[in-house]
Amino acid sequence: MEQKQWNFAALNLNTMLRDVWKHLWMIVLVAASAVMLTSVASETIYRPEYTSSVTMAVTSKSGSNAVSDLNTTRQMASAFQGVLESDLMEETIAAAMGETELPAQLESSIIEGTNLLTISATADSARTAFLTIQAVMENYNTVSNEVLSGAVFTVIREPQIARAPSNTMTLRSRLILAAALGALVMLAIILLMSYLRDTVKREEEVKEKLETHLIAAVPHEKRPGGKRRKQKHSFLITDTVISFAFEESIRQIRTRLEYAAKHNGAKIFLISSFGENEGKSTVSANSALSLAEKGYRVLLIDADFRKPAQYKILEREVEEENCLGEYLRGNCSADAILQTDEQTKLYEMFGKNYYSDSAELLGSARMKKLLQVSREKMDFILIDSPPMSALSDTEVLADLVDATLLVVREDTAAVPDLNEVIMTLNESKSRLLGCVYNDRRASLLTRLPIYGKYADSYGYHGYYGKYGKSGRSSRKREG
Repeated sequence: MEQKQWNFAALNLNTMLRDVWKHLWMIVLVAASAVMLTSVASETIYRPEYTSSVTMAVTSKSGSNAVSDLNTTRQMASAFQGVLESDLMEETIAAAMGETELPAQLESSIIEGTNLLTISATADSARTAFLTIQAVMENYNTVSNEVLSGAVFTVIREPQIARAPSNTMTLRSRLILAAALGALVMLAIILLMSYLRDTVKREEEVKEKLETHLIAAVPHEKRPGGKRRKQKHSFLITDTVISFAFEESIRQIRTRLEYAAKHNGAKIFLISSFGENEGKSTVSANSALSLAEKGYRVLLIDADFRKPAQYKILEREVEEENCLGEYLRGNCSADAILQTDEQTKLYEMFGKNYYSDSAELLGSARMKKLLQVSREKMDFILIDSPPMSALSDTEVLADLVDATLLVVREDTAAVPDLNEVIMTLNESKSRLLGCVYNDRRASLLTRLPIYGKYADSYGYHGYYGKYGKSGRSSRKREG
């Protein structure tokens, strides 16, 4: 098994940033989940503790005070610490409380620079802690007199019942840390998956990864703003607000089709893609419109019998009884399904019905006759076919046409799948002209703000899901 080679020079920050934005909800979800789990775990593990304490001054019976004989009293206080923490003291206090063992933890400390000694008792309840420290005060003389007969202990601050736990849970810092770690882990996973995903992420990778050559790169288009943004919108070169870069890429495709027609005698062209949502129908429609603009007689056929899109892209009215599929079934004539748009001079054969036997219909004698007759009357015939990932329809059509174009949308289909499709098309009776690299994105690093404004849809919104993400330009068409 061939191992993945780490090529950091091929890192595509553009794609990675888009993936992070696309899966930002996952980062937030994981961070929130980490916060919830940390909160639940902390509350489950947390056990409140309560502390009561007493402060005593240690002096000498000799009459010297803490100021004149501070060193002596400090030594006495230190010695008392040892007595307090001894097993004898704990047994004495436990017995006084009627317990077999001490129900609290005793600690003592000397306040630095003084002869003051603080004794504290910590237990799982405020009452137990208070009763323990009271037992210490009542019984410490029993043990200490045997060891520190020259010391006097004076209570400076009486013990109080604790009103709140002494081990307050600092949950906020834990939750912040959990959220940060959760978000970072999810971010790392997204970036790793983005890097490992074997798709065509840049125009240059067409030559590097695919076994065909590049015909044109269609740039990412933004959706219109305002009221039009809420409507289903397709991107056509007849639109007055389409970008110049988009138009120029369609012209490149037109030039390649003209070259194939002039030098190879090709007239019938099949335009397909590996999967859904790659924009093949938009490329087909615009290529036909561009050829028609130049004065050619162009016939655009929508041969996608599972999810026809052309009648919606070009906003045509199609009668169900006069669809291409009905002609192939022998239910109507070729003249009934042929439409001509007066404005664009484009000849069209569309459909809007679903046919489960699409492969049989497209490979039928009526389809072959239709293409044969159309070849004699048209300069160009462009066929919009179904995706090749799920249906055999395109393979059937590939044997009926002169040449094919494969639409490859940026960062969509896996490279092995694309190369398998390319091999299939090369083995057909038609010639594979190359691929159209669709929905090419400019670097997000040079187009700030990088989110929101540029994250719209590309192609005809609503067929095969969404045809990418894009928007529109404000350039007015000349004339």
